[in-house]
Order: sequence, then structure tokens, then C-alpha cells
Amino acid sequence: DISEGGLFISTVKLFPVGTDLTVSFVLPSGLAVTTLGTVAWHAEPRDDQTKPGMGVRFSRLDNADREAIDVFLKRRPALVHDEG
Repeated sequence: DISEGGLFISTVKLFPVGTDLTVSFVLPSGLAVTTLGTVAWHAEPRDDQTKPGMGVRFSRLDNADREAIDVFLKRRPALVHDEG
């Protein structure tokens, strides 16, 4: 999952909250993004439906990458989360 502010990385290798990371990913448009981020939170597996991972908040995203992410978000179908 990705937003203008950060992304979720599904992994069992969790870094401590507050850890600074370099993250690289490729958008469906083919644009590769490499930026700095900070681990903001963890998702612990609670059941078969919850994936373990961590939320990374972007700390230095240049304007071109921010615009590419924004274009992707506007074109992507809305994600629906059922809290029930």
C-alpha cells in the first residue's frame, strides 16, 4: 500500500520504529523511486488476514517522485478496508 506520505512494506523482518531507511520501488508506470523514510509503525499478524509489516513515512521525496505517486493514486481504484 502506498500514499503520498509513505508506504506499507509487507515483511517479517521488522526494523524498530524510528529507524531511517532508504526505500526503492517501481510504480506501475515504470518510474523507479528511491527515497528516504522512517519506520513509523508495525503491523503484527493477528490472524490469517493480517499481514506483518511496517509503515514507512517518507522523509525526503523530491517533487517529480511526489507527482508520479500522486498520478498513480488518482488512477488506482480505491482500496476498501472492511473493519467488520
